[in-house]
Amino acid sequence: MNRFRLLLVPIFVTLIVAGCKKGESGSKVRIRYFRWADPAEVAATQELIAEFEKLHPDIEVKFEYAPWSEYWDKLQAQFVAGNAPDVFMISGRYFYDFARKGLLLDLTEFMDTSDIDTTDFFEIPYQLFTYKGKHYALPRDYNVIVLFYNKKLFDKAGVPYPDTTWDWKKLREVAKKLTIDFNNDGIKDQYGFLVQNDMELCWGDFVMQNGGSVLSEDKRKCTLNRPEAVEAIQFLIDMMLVDSSAPSSIQLAGQADPFLTGRVAMVTTGSWNFRYYNVPEVDYGITLLPKGKVRAAFSNGTGNSIYVNTKNKEAAWLLVRFFSSKHAQEVLARTGTSVPALKSVAYGDVYKAVCDSFGVDANVILKSFEFAHPLPFTPRFGEWTDLVTREFDKAWIGQVDAKTACERATEGVNKILEDIGEW
Repeated sequence: MNRFRLLLVPIFVTLIVAGCKKGESGSKVRIRYFRWADPAEVAATQELIAEFEKLHPDIEVKFEYAPWSEYWDKLQAQFVAGNAPDVFMISGRYFYDFARKGLLLDLTEFMDTSDIDTTDFFEIPYQLFTYKGKHYALPRDYNVIVLFYNKKLFDKAGVPYPDTTWDWKKLREVAKKLTIDFNNDGIKDQYGFLVQNDMELCWGDFVMQNGGSVLSEDKRKCTLNRPEAVEAIQFLIDMMLVDSSAPSSIQLAGQADPFLTGRVAMVTTGSWNFRYYNVPEVDYGITLLPKGKVRAAFSNGTGNSIYVNTKNKEAAWLLVRFFSSKHAQEVLARTGTSVPALKSVAYGDVYKAVCDSFGVDANVILKSFEFAHPLPFTPRFGEWTDLVTREFDKAWIGQVDAKTACERATEGVNKILEDIGEW
C-alpha cells in the first residue's frame, strides 16, 4: 500500500464548477508546475499531483523540477520568453523583484473567497509573500536555524553534548576541545565549529543574538557598521583566526560538506537539513543556537505562486490551494525536508513522528520559532547579500578586520538600497 494515505481534501466547489470546465472539445485543462527539489521532494510532489488529478479529473498537471542551483535562471528565462509555468515555487530571495515586475498573480481575492484559515499559517511565512498589502503566494513550508552536532565526535572526545543552556562562551570553549591534530603533523584534522560566510545560516544569527541587525527596521539602511554587528563578526573571525577552532574558507576550498564528512563537530544550519545529514557517518543531534545577549535565529519559508499571464487561473489556484491543504502539508512533513507552514501540522503527531524517526527533537525546532526573525528580504536582495559576502570573504581570511569589513559592506549595501527607491 502506498505510504501516503489518499484523503479527499475539501476544495472550492464554486471554482471547480465555474472555473475548471473542459474545453469545447472535451479536453482537459492543462497546467504546468515548476519547483526546485531533491529526490525525496520529487517523489512526494508526484504523489500529491496524482492525488490532485484524481480530485480534479478535468485538470492535468505537468510537473517540472530543477536543482536550486539551476532553478532561478531557468524560471527567469521562461519569464523573458513569456512561457512561464502556471504555478511555481518561490522564495523571499526573488519575491520582491518578481512582484515589482508584475510577474505574479494577486491571490488576495481567491484567498478572501476561499475556506482558508489564514490563522493556521505561521505568521512569518504568511507575511513573507505580501507586497503592498496584497498576497502573491500561499506558504508551503517554514524553517529555522538550529545547532547540529556530531555525537560520535563528542563521544570520542568525552565531551557532553550541547544543550539549551549553552552560550557563546561555552560554544567557543567546547569548539577548542573538539579541534584536534590527530597525527601531530601541525595540521588540524578535526575542527570544533564551522563558521560560514552566510547571513541566514551563520553570521546573521550571531549579529541578532548580540542585539544587532543587518538592516534597519524599515529595511532602508544597512546597520552592519554598528558595534553590536561588528562584535559578532569579530567573535566568529576569532574562532577561525585566533582559536583555530573553525576552518578558514581557504582550508575548505573545493572540499565536501565538512559536517557531513565528520571534519567539523558543530554547524549552525537550517532545520531542513536533518534528512540531508541522515547518513551512517554522522550520528547527529540538534539543539537551540547558543545564546548571546538575547536568543535569536533567522527563519525562512517558501510558497507557491501563479504566473500573472496564466490562461488557467482557476485551475492554477486549485493546485496552489491544494499544496497548502492539511493533507498536502502532512505529506510534506513525512518527507523530512521542511517544517510545514501550517501550525496544526507542525505541532501535530505526523511531524513529531517523522522527527522521532530521524532522532531529532521536534521541540527544538518549534521552540526556535518562538525567537525567530524573518530574513530582511528586499528588492535586489541577492545583489546586496552577494556584496556583503565578498566583503566578509576578506575578513574570513584575515585581509581586513571585522570593523573594516562591516563598514565597507554597509556602504555598498546602502548604495543599492538607495538606488532601489520606493517599493
